Amino acid sequence: MSTTRPPWKGVLGRWKGMGGTDLLKLNKAYLGPGKEYGDRQSRRMIAAHELGHALGFCHKNPRRYRSLMAPNTFDMPSNGAPTARDRRNYHALWG
Repeated sequence: MSTTRPPWKGVLGRWKGMGGTDLLKLNKAYLGPGKEYGDRQSRRMIAAHELGHALGFCHKNPRRYRSLMAPNTFDMPSNGAPTARDRRNYHALWG
């Protein structure tokens, strides 16, 4: 997928829960080579965030704590890795 038209304007990635399998879409219009978020680190951050949704995680309030599941990229850890809090949340949900 590579578009900047609605409903994808400003959207880097999207998760959709489906029966049997989930669907993750990453928008190359923003994540492709040479684009604003086209570096490896940004793509990793967006992909990890969308995978978090597939694992059952919702957006987290960045004023409460730093999380890969923050709704905006500028509130996420720039290295694209889950925070210690994200890991605790994962274990609380999945064991």
